[in-house]
Amino acid sequence: MNQRDKLQEEYDIFYIWNFPQEIGLKVKIGMFSPYFPNGQQVHLSEDMMEWARGRSQ
Repeated sequence: MNQRDKLQEEYDIFYIWNFPQEIGLKVKIGMFSPYFPNGQQVHLSEDMMEWARGRSQ
């Protein structure tokens, strides 16, 4: 993104969980907002995210 342009839009961040039955579940895991404090425009809900085993966050 071009930092010189002032964004006025908010965006939801989604993750698609694929299950063995090829069923995709779309889950909102966060959002981007230009109205959040500078440097904190992206917010992720860590309780909604599943990390791979053996991986650090």
